[in-house]
Amino acid sequence: QIFSRFDDAAYCDGSPPCLLSWTSDQMEALEHVYSLRTTYNIGAVNMSLGGGKYTSYCDTASQKAAIDNLRTAGIATVIASGNDGYCDGISSPACISTAVSVGATTKSDAETYYNNYHPTLMTLFAPGSSIYSSVPGGWGYKSGTSMAAPHVTGAWAILKQKLPSASVSDILNAFKTTGVSVTSPCDGNQKPRIDVMAALNYLSSTCSNPSVKLGLLDFSSIQTAYSNASNSSVIQARAESFSEDLIFNSNIAVTLTGGYDCNYTTNSGYTTVNGSITISNGTAVIENIVIK
Repeated sequence: QIFSRFDDAAYCDGSPPCLLSWTSDQMEALEHVYSLRTTYNIGAVNMSLGGGKYTSYCDTASQKAAIDNLRTAGIATVIASGNDGYCDGISSPACISTAVSVGATTKSDAETYYNNYHPTLMTLFAPGSSIYSSVPGGWGYKSGTSMAAPHVTGAWAILKQKLPSASVSDILNAFKTTGVSVTSPCDGNQKPRIDVMAALNYLSSTCSNPSVKLGLLDFSSIQTAYSNASNSSVIQARAESFSEDLIFNSNIAVTLTGGYDCNYTTNSGYTTVNGSITISNGTAVIENIVIK
């Protein structure tokens, strides 16, 4: 729980009490999510909060290190851009360069009047006007970039479920490439409003590499790759889940490295093996593999 009750009129725009969030609580929450990265398959973190006006990246913000750690682990931090109607700035912490900042659109794909916009700092648009959602005591309509950001966070989870090895950059590129262009009245430039199905199809078609590689050979399982390995072989696995028991019983030395993105360019994530690993002969160096 990152929100606290404030009773000071100076903090509450003259109308106490109100709910606000300490930066320290936000940091602890982000660090908590990071600590669970190997326990759950986490796609993204939503932060429907913020304040202030920033016209350039605010990478001195205290939350930056935690957001960077999450991104390295393949988890996006999605943050609302703010509701002050700025044409040249967005709120913090959305202004952090490694976050995904989200602005709000209407039902007719127009930028909302209250959206905080910046041609460089704002990343994506999503629906944020008259969203039917849960409210204390039931259901109701709410508007704001705090309603837009969860659209992106949920969509992110769908794409991550489809392709667990996709990096934050992979999924962000899919949303940017396939989104519906929305023209901002602030400067006439366009930003993409997410299109989940189009992004899903794009990601599936552009990331069709095999799940496991052994040199130039491709495999669908780690065990099959090991069965074809020789001494000093390196087995590479994408950041996906494999349901298999691994038995390493050949008199060879192998390296098994997991956590690769769909293009095998980085291995900053984790590969999950739902099973066991038994090494009865030979040796194995195992990296970025989680056993469940």
